[in-house]
This record gives sequence, C-alpha cells and structure tokens, in this order.
Amino acid sequence: MKKWLLMSLLATSLLTGVAMADPGPPPHGPHGSGGMGPGGPGGHGGPGGEQRRAQMQQRMKEMRAQLLRREAGLDEASAQKAEKVLDGFDADRQKGHRDVGEARRGLADLAQSDSKDEGAYKKALDALIAANRAQQDLRSRELDELRKVLSQRETAKVLLSLERMQQMMRQEMKKARKAWLKAELDRMEGEDGDDPPPPGPPPPPPPPPRKGGQK
Repeated sequence: MKKWLLMSLLATSLLTGVAMADPGPPPHGPHGSGGMGPGGPGGHGGPGGEQRRAQMQQRMKEMRAQLLRREAGLDEASAQKAEKVLDGFDADRQKGHRDVGEARRGLADLAQSDSKDEGAYKKALDALIAANRAQQDLRSRELDELRKVLSQRETAKVLLSLERMQQMMRQEMKKARKAWLKAELDRMEGEDGDDPPPPGPPPPPPPPPRKGGQK
C-alpha cells in the first residue's frame, strides 16, 4: 500500500472516530439498531454532525484527488476531468448510501422485534433491493460519464483505484466501529461502579487416601 494512501486512510478513520463520539438519538425509537448512518454510531444526527460530515466529505475529496493523480497516474488535465464527473455524482452517491443504510436498519429492526408482519418484511426487503439497484445504476452512469472524458485505459485504472480505496475504507471503518463499541463497553463498565464479588472460601482439601483395604 502506498504510504500517502495509508496516511490518508488513517486520517479519515480518525474523522470517522470523531463522528462516532456523538451517536445522537437511535433510529426508529429507543430500541433502534443504531447502525452506521444518521442517528447511529458514526452518524450525523447529533449536534455538530453536519460539520463532521462536511469534514469527512472534504477529506474524501482530497483523498480522491490524490488517488487520481498518484494511484491511477492521470495527468492534471485528465484528473480534473475525472474530478468534475465524480463531483457531479457526489450528492446522489451520498443519498444512495443513506437509503441503503436506512433500509438495512428497517429490516434489522423488524428482525430484532421478532415481528410476524409479512407485509412489513416485504416492504423492508423491497426498499433494500430498490436502494441497492439504485446504487448499481448510479455506478454504471458514473462509469459511462468517465469513459466520455478519459481514455479506456485511464477509465480502467481509475475504476480499479477507486475500488481499492473503497475496500480499504471499509476495513478502516470496521476497525473504527470496533474501537467505538469497545470504548462504549468500557465506559458503561466504569459507570456501573459495582465491585466484583469477593472470592468464596477455598474448597476443602481432599480426604487422605485409605490404607490397604480399609473402609
């Protein structure tokens, strides 16, 4: 992995960790699943969430700009063309991520509540399938637009580079989620304040072995 990309991923994961520090209200009531997204751990529903989201979006753009030039090897003119295309899809991409996250949380809430409502399950599954299809369609349109402004070779290199970055980002966010959960568990244990029960008395020693055939 290139050193600059690793450092960028670490910096972005730190911003993700900052967002996790203020999860905001849980989605869908007090027993929501609290997944990644607005209202969940790493979400942007709490105070200052919009500012953190803007910071993360700006950081992602900076990473993408470096990736286009260093990882994909585009010259400045081609990199600017690619950035213009990708920037044009940013709003739709962010909406797609939110739609998928909300659909998954809705499905998880149903399963967690042990609902027997088949209609509700159908609606939740339909929403998740539609959100995933919308994301696939968005990626196809984005790729079509890139092919109009870049050579086929350049487009392929950009596509592969972006996929590698997304994979690494998922890994970093997974680590950040685990760190957040561990910190929350440690905090709750600290607030509990209950000392562990004292150890009980030691067990009695075993009886001495009997001699010969004594009973």
